[in-house]
Amino acid sequence: MRIAIVGQGYVGLPLAIAAAKAGYEVVGIDANPDLVSKILEGKSTIGDLSDMDIATAISSGHYNPSQSFELIAHAEIVIICVPTPLDTDYKPDLSSLTSALISVSRYLAPKALVINESTVAPGTTRTIIA
Repeated sequence: MRIAIVGQGYVGLPLAIAAAKAGYEVVGIDANPDLVSKILEGKSTIGDLSDMDIATAISSGHYNPSQSFELIAHAEIVIICVPTPLDTDYKPDLSSLTSALISVSRYLAPKALVINESTVAPGTTRTIIA
């Protein structure tokens, strides 16, 4: 099974590594080129994972960090894990989520399952994501 995880931060990266360890083919997509470069070098960008965890997942061939949303076309499951910080009015800033959704929609396979792991208010899935 092929899984694409959009967002390689403190939620997406551990999820990607866990899925890769379980034997799934995982592409970890992030729009930040510096973040992707560090991960490709086998460097962990979060405290929950060691450099060895990252390097092992990459060398196994089960984890491929990338900036290319085109790789979503091969995924059966797409999991979105992008930040939704609060703005000055204490409302979630959905700009990263909206941007990720637009990028994903360009390459999404017809029967792919899309899962949103980003924190959103009730109704957001129905009104914005769908």
